[in-house]
Amino acid sequence: MSYAAAAGSFIPPNQPQPDQALLNTESPTAPTVADDTAKVNVVHPQFKEHPATITSQNRPVPPDSKTPSSSRRRLKEVEAEGAYLWNVARHYLFRPGVAGGLVGLINVGLLAGATRAFYTQPQLRNDRRIIASAVAATLVTLGVEGFAAEKYAQTPQGQAEARRARKKEP
Repeated sequence: MSYAAAAGSFIPPNQPQPDQALLNTESPTAPTVADDTAKVNVVHPQFKEHPATITSQNRPVPPDSKTPSSSRRRLKEVEAEGAYLWNVARHYLFRPGVAGGLVGLINVGLLAGATRAFYTQPQLRNDRRIIASAVAATLVTLGVEGFAAEKYAQTPQGQAEARRARKKEP
């Protein structure tokens, strides 16, 4: 007895009956390579284990001209370039006048992150530990920033910058 016949024996008479012609017992005849230009593909059941498309099979094999020594040389070049870029960024971005703006940007980001967390997860609003830790982290961050600003103000560069700022005031 086929599946369709077994399923059809328990269906009420007013329901549609299963079609016996849909019984499929032959092995699949679909190709194992999918045509990726077609809108619909019927592929072999083993397609998941060995996926292949016409495009992937027709792709030319890249020449394997790289040797380990050239790869290491390229890696060293990239590392040297990254170190150079880090030094340039550190030179321009971590100046105190610019760093103050970056610290402010980081403060806004932290505030926005905490606000979003409390907005999207309402259960956090009632958790006293979460609220206390957020307040403590905020106070520690502001304290460290204030300490760093005071230490910088005591250096000759900080005093010169304070004089320039006083001179610019109207």
